[in-house]
Amino acid sequence: MFQPSGEGGGKSGRVACDPGIPFTSSLIVDVAKNETTRTETVQIITSWLIDQGYTSSAQLLREEATSQLRGEHQQRKVLRSMCRAVEEGAWDAAQKNLKKLLSKAPAKGSAVKLESTSQIAALTRSLPFLLTQQQFLELVDSDDNQKAYTFFMKSVKPFESSINREHFQRLNYLLTCKTVAESASIYAEYQNWTPDAGRFQIVRVIQNAMGCSSSYPYCRQSNVAAAAPPRDLDDLVRQALSFELLQGQFPSLTKDMAKVRVDSLFAPLQARLPPKEPLMAIDLNEIMREKFPLLAPKGDRRVRITACQPFLSSSAVVVSTHDGAVLWTPLESVSASYVPRSSFAHDEVLLYTHKYPVRGLARHESKLLCWGGSQAVVLNLALLVDAPTSDAADTFDRSKCVTNIFTHAAETYCSCFFPCGTIVATGLSEGTVTVWDAVSGTKMYENNCNTLAIVSIVTNRTGTVYYAASKDGIIRSVDTVTGVTTFTLVAPITSEISSITLSPSSSMLLASYRGGTMRLWDILTGNLLPFRFTGVENNTRLRVPIAFGQLDSYLFSGSEDGCVYFWDLTTCCEPEPLPALAAPESVPVGGSSPRPVATRWPRAEMVRPTTKCRTHQACVSDVKAEGSFLVSCGEDGLLYVYSSRGEI
Repeated sequence: MFQPSGEGGGKSGRVACDPGIPFTSSLIVDVAKNETTRTETVQIITSWLIDQGYTSSAQLLREEATSQLRGEHQQRKVLRSMCRAVEEGAWDAAQKNLKKLLSKAPAKGSAVKLESTSQIAALTRSLPFLLTQQQFLELVDSDDNQKAYTFFMKSVKPFESSINREHFQRLNYLLTCKTVAESASIYAEYQNWTPDAGRFQIVRVIQNAMGCSSSYPYCRQSNVAAAAPPRDLDDLVRQALSFELLQGQFPSLTKDMAKVRVDSLFAPLQARLPPKEPLMAIDLNEIMREKFPLLAPKGDRRVRITACQPFLSSSAVVVSTHDGAVLWTPLESVSASYVPRSSFAHDEVLLYTHKYPVRGLARHESKLLCWGGSQAVVLNLALLVDAPTSDAADTFDRSKCVTNIFTHAAETYCSCFFPCGTIVATGLSEGTVTVWDAVSGTKMYENNCNTLAIVSIVTNRTGTVYYAASKDGIIRSVDTVTGVTTFTLVAPITSEISSITLSPSSSMLLASYRGGTMRLWDILTGNLLPFRFTGVENNTRLRVPIAFGQLDSYLFSGSEDGCVYFWDLTTCCEPEPLPALAAPESVPVGGSSPRPVATRWPRAEMVRPTTKCRTHQACVSDVKAEGSFLVSCGEDGLLYVYSSRGEI
């Protein structure tokens, strides 16, 4: 490293210093050594190699990284053989390949680490039923009633408990038909079915999973597209050298700065800072008494806010109350440097009045989903969210914003949008999950998951799988298309679940249990991570609001004591890796209902909250994160917005 010369002199312009003390760069960013940063580094290098014309080297690096980080090279080989067997109708060969696929887990103590993608994992669990169904349909189409009936009772019947009831009834009805197409008068999906078309669909499902594994081979926690990475290698080198030069000349600039730990090279550095400082507060008690006196509580009682949903791109938050009011609340005091401010968000708007207490809110773009009692309602807020005029709030007609109302025979405990925004799932008190078409308002199908209430439901970011948590503590992963329960997450210690939420990358699931304990599941491997998050008070409430931040490593939770708790996983001690659960030695094609993926609680480290914000004066009813901000609401009628740099 170059050092300034010790020779002084005004004419030479050199800076005098002690040559015996070399300059030492004090780094203010610590890059975590995890799978995400390693895979993103590989992608940056690969992109640079391609730009320089080293395409062969880039391809070799891509394949080696895929093999080492995913351990799926053997799985893809088996899947290619299975595609050929399905195309040829060689079902015995397909079943042999299926057994190989299920047994391709690394042995205990192996150096190869199993990090299967969610697509491959879901495919492995769905293939037994898909292959069995295709064989049955071809037997029906061959007009061999005896063989079709025998195969149905032997191979299809065992799946009855793991697929939705309506789908099983369709297959049962086919026994009365001479061909599959004959049932098209009742089931339109079989209108153009042929054996070749059915085989092609299975092959396409397998190839899509293989394509995801090949196209996104680097990052375990996110699907990395084939486009150029947001950070170029040349830019990173220039920035590193510029920082070293600047710090050498002005060391006081970074002397007292706190070190920031990042676990992703692609995300903006501002997103590394968690929103744990109160930025602003809104008192809904004053707003309701001043502008909506008929909906305000009598006397000195406070407004019981039950849920909140941020629309920070429009500088507003939607809140719901125990009395059924759904209110658009602008954030007038938020400066443009924090939340983008719209010119029309200047007045509160009563969006909807529910007949029952509103249990929760969810959002997809300009659509708002609210549920309570036996109904779930979809509202279209495009006029408030997208309208450029300043009088949009004044001209808003709430009677025309109701898109659909879904009515159930039982009470609606939870609901969510699918990523496409055109499908809504609702969890009922009788243990049923109902999937609705949000465009036409028709019911698509029902899935009887349990006899106990479904208390929380979420979907992954592709919409191929949804996770339903029942009151008895069981979390089911269900394939959206077939309704098959692909796997379950079960804790041996009986504990009632309050709520669940998925991480931004859809690789981890956070579950909140009665009593205030939270546990984290790795849904790619089905393992329970060895952390027990404690400190939250929850002894009387059926639901505790939890949320991930912009990163998988930031966790938030509300509490009965009015506090909002924050955990930073990057500060937790990295535990010793747990051995992956071995795949069963043999899985019958007819199969029984899926076995729980995790069968024990691993040794867990108790993790106390990193930060506690005592903001509310009553129970915190909801917390939601949007971008680098956090919003919380409570039964005291207060609404808080948090950022990484508070102003309250």
